Amino acid sequence: MGKFKRISLEAIEAMKQTLDNLEDKRGDKIRTEAVNMLRNNIRKAMKKGYSLNEITQIMAKGNVDIPYRLISKMLTTSETKKDKERTQGKHKKTSSALQPSSAKTTQGQTPDYYTPDLPDSEL
Repeated sequence: MGKFKRISLEAIEAMKQTLDNLEDKRGDKIRTEAVNMLRNNIRKAMKKGYSLNEITQIMAKGNVDIPYRLISKMLTTSETKKDKERTQGKHKKTSSALQPSSAKTTQGQTPDYYTPDLPDSEL
């Protein structure tokens, strides 16, 4: 059997920095990545009064040719995700608020609002 080779912590830390400082070899981005990178800029242009169609044409002139439908879809899906996260957060908060405080009891204790069932002979 061979011996295990040990590597110093200094060498490992130096390699972490080397790997972190590597340049991205993938210079070109796919269309969805480009939309994600430009999302805030597209929204700013829309707030300035430009339509999405106009923005698409401006982008095409600047060699960033992304179809209108893809940009529209990417912008609406991100907004939909944010809306879902907001509503899910609200539902989680309200669901615990719906339970009466007296309903929160430990096992073995009878809550205040509980009425035991009476046998038919006592009715």
